[in-house]
Amino acid sequence: MITDCCAILNAGKVAAGELPVSELGVYAPDYLTLVIRLEQPCPYLNALITMPCFSPCNREFFASCGGSYATSPETLLSCGPYTLDRYEPLATQIHFTKNPYYYHADRISLSGVNLQVIENSQQAIMCYEAGLLDIAYISGELAEIVEGDSHLNRFSTAAIYKIDFNQQTHPQLINRNIRLGMAKSIDRETIVKKVLRMGYAPLARVNPAGYYFESDGQDFAGDQSLYDEYMKYDPEKAAEYWQLAADQGLADAQFNLALMYKNGQGVLVFDGPVKSIGTGCFMYTGLTEITLPSSVETIG
Repeated sequence: MITDCCAILNAGKVAAGELPVSELGVYAPDYLTLVIRLEQPCPYLNALITMPCFSPCNREFFASCGGSYATSPETLLSCGPYTLDRYEPLATQIHFTKNPYYYHADRISLSGVNLQVIENSQQAIMCYEAGLLDIAYISGELAEIVEGDSHLNRFSTAAIYKIDFNQQTHPQLINRNIRLGMAKSIDRETIVKKVLRMGYAPLARVNPAGYYFESDGQDFAGDQSLYDEYMKYDPEKAAEYWQLAADQGLADAQFNLALMYKNGQGVLVFDGPVKSIGTGCFMYTGLTEITLPSSVETIG
């Protein structure tokens, strides 16, 4: 949970149903004040609460919408520089209009913003070249194609693609050796260079370097090798962990792992021992004696 990252008081227990919501360390003593109580210091809290999941929500308005909250302009409240005025579920275009009540409205120069839902980067490039888009986000092969173009601007964003283990249905996945075998089987460097290619960087920690800093200015995740003992690609060590799991009675686990992933924008096809495990996320085992996964199921 994102609330665990910032140590909000009682967040874990409230989410687990062990405490009522009234015990959560978040409350509003008046209409314009929000108080957040923490279980421990969190120097990156100010950066974290800018994420959409921390946006304020009027409880009375939310309740009045029933189950239709945020499904139309009429069922959504806005407090930012723009308000949503045109949107329908599964629509291909979304329109925002300047919010005259925004506290810095005089600094907002655009009267509105039109977002167009586009299926893939290639289509986005075609729309941009045709003058239908002002901005198109690209990466991978397309970014390589337009390298050197005067219109190309680079900026970095942070995103994480990970594997969640279904420990409730399959408690054997709690096994430390299975999890270490998986972690040491992922060749992040090859994934980035040969599959995702331009625009991506390998990540060995939850946080990337250069985004979050301690109160003394030190990069919170500057040392990406800190967890190499667990995360660094090592096929021989991975095989050892799988063997340890087999010795513990879990010999079939490595051949019966089913991966479910949400279908989304595709990436380049790489002719090698690569298995897709999600949008922009691949596993490159490099282990001829281990086949992962044995089945892949698409959801969504």
